[in-house]
Amino acid sequence: MAPRFRVPAVIEDLMRPPDDEDILHVHDVVEVETLSPGEIHQLVKGLATELADKDVLSIEEQSLFDQCYSLVRDFKNLEPPARGMLMDSLCTNFVQLNASTSILIQSLEDCSEDPLDLLHQCRSHSNAVQIYAYFLMYMLTTDEEDPEPAAEVSVGRGAPKGRSRKKHVPQAWDWGSLRTRCVKVLSGAVQNDLHRIFESHKVDENFVAFLAKAALKMMESREIMDKAESKDCKEALYIDPSNFERDNAGADNVGLFLEELGVRLPKLMVMNLSVLMCHLDGKSYKMRNSLVKLIGTLLVKAIKETSDSESNEGSRLRNEQTLLNILIERSRDTSAHTRKHVLRTWAYLCKEHAVSIGHWNLVSDLAAGRLEDNAAIVRKSALQLLGTLLEYNPFGPQLRTAAFEATYEKYKEKLGTMDPRREDENTELDPSLTEDNVERPEEDVEEVNNDSDVEAASVPVDDDIDALTTAAPEELTTGSRFASEIGGLEQTRALVASLEAALRFSKCIASTMPMLGQLLASSTIGDVDGAIQLLMVCRQFDVDGSELCIRKLMPLVFSQESVISTAVDDAFKTLYLKGGPSEIATSLVQLTLEASLGDLASIEALVGKSMMRGDITPGTLSALWNIFTFNAPTVTPDQCRGALAVLCMAAKSNPKILRSNIQNILDVGFGRWANDDVMLARYACIALQRLSDEDRMNIRASHKIFSILSNLIIEPGLPEVCVYSAAEQALNAIYELHPTPETFSSTILIKFSQEVFEKLPTNSGHSEQSVVSPDNSDGDNSSLPHDFSSIDAEKLSRFLFVAAHIALKHLVYIESCVKRLRKQRGDKEKAAANAASEPEGIEDHKQVDHADEEENISKELGLNASEDAKLDDIVEHAEMEIVSGVKNRTFLIGAIAPIVVKLCKASAVMQQNPKLRSSAVLALCKLMAIDANFCERNLQLLFTIARNSSEDAIRSNCVIALGDLALRFPNLLEPWLDHMYARVHDSSVSVRKNSVLVLSHLILNDMIKVKGHISELAIHVEDEDQRISDLVKLFFHELSKKGNNPIYNLFPDILSRLSCNAEVSQDSFYTIMQFLMATIKKCKQMEGLIEKLCNRFLGTSESRQWQSLAYCLSQLTYTHSSLRKLSDSFKCYEHALVDDEVFGHLKALIIKTRKLAKAELKLVSNELEEKLVQCHNEKKEQETATLKAETHLHRTGAMQTQENDELQNEAEKAINGNIVKEEPLSLEPVISGNTPQGAGLEISSLIRVLDVADSHSSPAHELWADDLNDNENCYSEQRLKNPKISKTTIEEGEKNKRSVVLNNVSAQDLPSRSSPSIKLKKEAEGVDDEASTCSQVSEVDMDDPDLDAASTCSQVGDERIGDLDDASSTCSEVIGSDSDLLDSS
Repeated sequence: MAPRFRVPAVIEDLMRPPDDEDILHVHDVVEVETLSPGEIHQLVKGLATELADKDVLSIEEQSLFDQCYSLVRDFKNLEPPARGMLMDSLCTNFVQLNASTSILIQSLEDCSEDPLDLLHQCRSHSNAVQIYAYFLMYMLTTDEEDPEPAAEVSVGRGAPKGRSRKKHVPQAWDWGSLRTRCVKVLSGAVQNDLHRIFESHKVDENFVAFLAKAALKMMESREIMDKAESKDCKEALYIDPSNFERDNAGADNVGLFLEELGVRLPKLMVMNLSVLMCHLDGKSYKMRNSLVKLIGTLLVKAIKETSDSESNEGSRLRNEQTLLNILIERSRDTSAHTRKHVLRTWAYLCKEHAVSIGHWNLVSDLAAGRLEDNAAIVRKSALQLLGTLLEYNPFGPQLRTAAFEATYEKYKEKLGTMDPRREDENTELDPSLTEDNVERPEEDVEEVNNDSDVEAASVPVDDDIDALTTAAPEELTTGSRFASEIGGLEQTRALVASLEAALRFSKCIASTMPMLGQLLASSTIGDVDGAIQLLMVCRQFDVDGSELCIRKLMPLVFSQESVISTAVDDAFKTLYLKGGPSEIATSLVQLTLEASLGDLASIEALVGKSMMRGDITPGTLSALWNIFTFNAPTVTPDQCRGALAVLCMAAKSNPKILRSNIQNILDVGFGRWANDDVMLARYACIALQRLSDEDRMNIRASHKIFSILSNLIIEPGLPEVCVYSAAEQALNAIYELHPTPETFSSTILIKFSQEVFEKLPTNSGHSEQSVVSPDNSDGDNSSLPHDFSSIDAEKLSRFLFVAAHIALKHLVYIESCVKRLRKQRGDKEKAAANAASEPEGIEDHKQVDHADEEENISKELGLNASEDAKLDDIVEHAEMEIVSGVKNRTFLIGAIAPIVVKLCKASAVMQQNPKLRSSAVLALCKLMAIDANFCERNLQLLFTIARNSSEDAIRSNCVIALGDLALRFPNLLEPWLDHMYARVHDSSVSVRKNSVLVLSHLILNDMIKVKGHISELAIHVEDEDQRISDLVKLFFHELSKKGNNPIYNLFPDILSRLSCNAEVSQDSFYTIMQFLMATIKKCKQMEGLIEKLCNRFLGTSESRQWQSLAYCLSQLTYTHSSLRKLSDSFKCYEHALVDDEVFGHLKALIIKTRKLAKAELKLVSNELEEKLVQCHNEKKEQETATLKAETHLHRTGAMQTQENDELQNEAEKAINGNIVKEEPLSLEPVISGNTPQGAGLEISSLIRVLDVADSHSSPAHELWADDLNDNENCYSEQRLKNPKISKTTIEEGEKNKRSVVLNNVSAQDLPSRSSPSIKLKKEAEGVDDEASTCSQVSEVDMDDPDLDAASTCSQVGDERIGDLDDASSTCSEVIGSDSDLLDSS
């Protein structure tokens, strides 16, 4: 037995003697390099002859193995004929070896030969297979690495034919064909079941790795792959799509392989692409992803290569259109990953300039539509694609729609004058020239403008067109000359088509701005980041609406997500901080002037960050000061104010920039320019508040700043539009800068009050020290002005505003003083602690120990806590004194408070002066925020104003004030929460928005308790205003993140309230419930919610609530345990299954759960479905039977009522005429045989008979009525306080032969509740309750044969009704006030 062959790491390893003697290695090596070509040829020829003469397994022989090894190792040094001869000999033997191996494998299956002999054969065959395969693969890979064989082949090909024949080398020597033969032989070898002939039935891993490595190296050769046959490629590429349904790893690897083939062999992949199209309909989205990327690669690599032949151009365009259509179709793929790769492929094509103008707008519309995709990854890719389309657009750097429209209309009109045929077509373009059919319009545009730059394609050069139109102006109308100038006409047509495409593209991008604004508010970070990046690009291309969206992204600087805040900061830096100092200053000023109040806060934060980073340089600050002081050219007052606003923002981070310009602020901010710009004085006051602490220390009480601020507050020098905001900031500046602001503000207030009330007649004058009882602040005060008609309403309005703001600022000032005191005390304690850590000498150490001991004693005694309590008590009294005063003394603010209350109650005065009304209500709100007692007394007034005021602004202010009051006095506002929630239903959009914001802030910050009132907010998920709807959704989204999701506990109450609310439509209810249930995601909460909803069925009998509960159950996501809980709770809702809509919702639940359910879940769902269907059918049958019975009984009851009416009329006639009708009356009840048992109908019968008795023998008469009970099938007696019947009458009734026995009638055959007998029973009971008087009965001869009358009645006790005579009974005359309630029969 020959030694085993082991595949070496390198071929030289075969020469090293192995440790194991059973390993085949080389013994004698022939140095081929030292031989001449003739000797080499003879050596190869001798080896080939021996291999051909001997058995295929002879390769194991040591001599043949050594010769073969020597030639293979030095394969590079062999001449081409020797190479061919050697490879041909090895391939021939390998083919025979493959056949022998196949026969051996079959013999192993038959087991007919000697096992030992078979073992030896397997050993020899496995060795031979490995030797042949190793030598052939080594020669193939060595040839690929050696660049010389190609030259040798060419030399061999160019050699004389005679010489070739002399060496017996085939003239068709072609390395490519021989390589193909080797590959096929190797392929045939590995197709055999080789593991059967290897020991332990396992192929050597080194052998497999060597084959795989060699095969991959061959595939890297472009020459090999270019010469590959198309048929072979199709066979290799075809894979059943079902193989990748669950094999994701295989799909990944095959996809990467296809993508690499597309890069290396694009033409070959185009020819065989049809084989791969089946994967587009497969279930593996990873294969679809790879095919989409492959198509993009082919469009760039293969189809974009221009063919030399015109005949191939049409085929190329058709193939291109086919692949583009596939990409467009795949953009609607069911998998989000595939849609993402489609959009990325389009972006790749745009970057490679592989998208024509004809498809540019199609791709733009596609990307714009994907912005609303459900998947975040698709939206992100759509945003990136839109940005790529903008960056590589062929229309120009400016995409203003108005500019394109004007240019388009201009050249469209010129085209009409050039082409006379267009005059009859109303200048409509030829359909063949639309953007969808123009393949390369940009090339024509470039020809017209003689410029290859894409910018020239967007705005045509006027000179070129003017040259065409001015060449022969007299011929423009006729078109005789231009008819021959085909080139100019076609160029103009292409130009118009290009402009039309540019106009459409600009409109498409502009239409995405609202959607980008929505994405900025998305909870997905990728959406926000992508929208910010796209808006930056849109702003650079000047897209319509981009500036407005840029302002919307600025508030995101306050986002808690660092990625978003950083993106906003970078966008601000890119858009507004690029360029020189003057350019940056101008852009910041312009941004500030166009910003709203909310945007200014965002810009201030961004400017502050830029100042800290140093992006705003001193040169930019100098440029801003030049604009503010009008030292820059062409500065307007608005720009002056904008520059000061930017400087105030920058001063918040670095107050020192204002130090050297305080005088400029006073001169310009409060000078004559303040009259030109109404807001300049306001920003000047803000600038004074931003002064550094060092600058504030230098300002004394006598500084002219305070006189300027005092005049600004009191004197009406500013326009009325800004006087309130300027006065507010002036007061803020006074409290920031003045050493004793309380004294200065009181001086201002006294002076202002004297000017306001100097002409007002009052009952008694009071100064600041006057005594006014606080208890009368909202009552009838003799000291209050009784007539406001003589007061200037504008002055009074400003006075109330100033007084209320001073009171509020004084409250803030008290709190700041207390805070400063606490800080000072803390600093002292900290300093003492630091000193204790570093004592100087023994004496200091003893003093510190003594101080620490005293401090510890104070802490133990609670002295430090008492100091804090004293300080808190002082603060409380100080706050109370602002409005309520102290003891019997009321100060100036307290004296003004009753005036404010009286003004708010004086509706006549308020209606005449709208400005005074606003100021009074605002002052009332501020004063209520200061004092709890004043707030409690006037809460009802405030809520009344918030509900009934005709001005939206006043109602909005009241809502905002209520939020502040709830924060400051939560216990006082607790009983008024219903009224606070009612404000969200206001008719005004602004009031509703402010109400939502206030309530959201209070609830999310745990300032008010979350109760069932939150349903009032839930209604506005479907608000008509989209902004309010988004705010409510954001509120519930944030609320669901708190704790264990409070929405879970509140959901049943919200459901009950909304289902009972008639103002909420069914569609709106469904939308609200879907949104709320989407916030509940935990499995345990789902199960708990199912149990709660099922229990709610027991507490209601309304079908609408049943339907609402069933709908909510159908919208939940079910697991095995949750569906089991629903099935176990079947008894709770089985009575509601009679409703078709309830059954429909629960049926939809089962269908939805069964789609992707496992076997266990399907079993539970089938069980539940059977119970639902069975119970629903039973309930419907009962309902149908009950309806039929009630219909029949209603008809029967109507007939009985008619008969009773006739009897009553006859009885009345008989009583009036003392005549009894002889025709007998049948009192036998109508029995219905169709009445179902157990139908739930209460069947009873009441027979009441009034008989005639002898008035002398029985002056008092008594009537007994018996009630038949259908459930117990027995009679119960009920006594009515009516005249008694004599015994003689009873005896006559018993003797009657025509009586009817009713005892034999079953309960179910008796009349229903709608029968006349029940009516008689109820009327009889009414008579009993009203204690009707006794009636007298006239005497009638009972023995008269003409009068066939008989009556029956029951005795007192448990006796039943006996025989009843079927005859007419006589009626007695009823005397009493309630006689009309008693029926006679």
